[in-house]
Amino acid sequence: MVTENLIAIKNRRKILERLKRKIYIFIGIKNIFNYEFNRVEHLPFNKNSIKSSPTIWKVNVCLSKGSTYLKYNFNFIRCYHLENEKHQCQTQYSHAISHCHLITTTPFSYRVRMAPFTIATMPSLNIGRFQKSPNRILPIRCSMAAPSPSSVSIRSKAVHFDLKTYWTSLMTQINQKLDEAIEVQFPQQIYEAMRYSALAKGAKRSPPVMCISACELFGGSRLAAFPTACALEMVHAASLIHDDLPCMDDSLSRRGQPSNHTIYGVDMAILAGDALFPLGFQHIVSHTPSDLVPEPRVLRVIAEIARCVGSTGMAAGQFLDLKGGPNAVGLIQDKKFGEMAECSAVCGGLLAGAEDDEIERLRRYGRAVGVLYAIVDDILEERLKPEGDKDRENSGKSYVEVYGVEKAAEVAEELRAKALEELDGFEKYGDQVLPLYSFVNYAIDRSFNVDEASR
Repeated sequence: MVTENLIAIKNRRKILERLKRKIYIFIGIKNIFNYEFNRVEHLPFNKNSIKSSPTIWKVNVCLSKGSTYLKYNFNFIRCYHLENEKHQCQTQYSHAISHCHLITTTPFSYRVRMAPFTIATMPSLNIGRFQKSPNRILPIRCSMAAPSPSSVSIRSKAVHFDLKTYWTSLMTQINQKLDEAIEVQFPQQIYEAMRYSALAKGAKRSPPVMCISACELFGGSRLAAFPTACALEMVHAASLIHDDLPCMDDSLSRRGQPSNHTIYGVDMAILAGDALFPLGFQHIVSHTPSDLVPEPRVLRVIAEIARCVGSTGMAAGQFLDLKGGPNAVGLIQDKKFGEMAECSAVCGGLLAGAEDDEIERLRRYGRAVGVLYAIVDDILEERLKPEGDKDRENSGKSYVEVYGVEKAAEVAEELRAKALEELDGFEKYGDQVLPLYSFVNYAIDRSFNVDEASR
């Protein structure tokens, strides 16, 4: 009998020798049930009851005793031949010791990965059934998407997090770094046009702030993140300069001031945008501390930003905005607004050395937040627009224009829930995740004006 960590089991031959043709079926996955986790009822194997293709089954288990919770994620592969043997796993957490018996081996492969603080899911066809015990000593909680007690606690903390102070203090530092990064050189007029947009006082600095927050989540330092954060703002400003051009969105104002081409002319605006893109990459390479960020991470960051602004990223979003119809609204929003937020969060994680699965979680979070902000902005603009105002032509390129305010609000709530769900997977990092939670809440409540608060 195994009494230590189940991952240590590597001898497949011994497992196969003990293998018996039994199958177990879990019940009650979508609700919360209390069981004593030491009795298992097995059922005769039925070959036709389960698909023959390889399947990964996941179950989220929260073992609790008093106010102490333990949480693991168990992965089962090809779970249609199971070993009729109870493996005991003893785990100590705080002052509580919990014993759990697991039945998880298969004849084809054996993998039990115990990953603390992992979000849980179960398919409709589930394995293993526990008998209900009259003595409820050690309950287990099985759920499809309910947040764990610790994630609920973190979410409640995020409501009281002082995002205004956090954001504005970062903006002050970012503005200083940007001012130093874009010094006026020859030819002076190009640099003045570059600085006009990149250092605009009405900018919220959302991409660099999100990048730094994601970096700090995994223990990275601001010193390591500032060069990439500034580069993201340069790239973001460049994309806005080009978007505002008469041949694109033909916008006369941006960030509370006249758009770049209305001040410097179309030709100079194009050059300013063209210059900001490579300057961002150059700034990352020349200013990222090599003792804090290894070169392979820097290369991944550069590749991520290039992907974001390229032909499958923001450029594709602008193309669809110009040529696409109402049916493309979802893709337009994803590419034009989701890409930059996604890239910002991912770059922060890459700088700090986050694991690949954590990077993908950041990717989903960032995309959801980016589109969420865009939709809420459109809703606010629509509701604040004077009744009968016909100045703005309906282009059919936003959720509000295509589906109306109510449907757009529903989409926004779905994105908010998705972003929070992704962040629940980072609960093991404690308070370090609070800024990322707060960004989601701020998208809805807009409790302060970022650019005014920073002045």
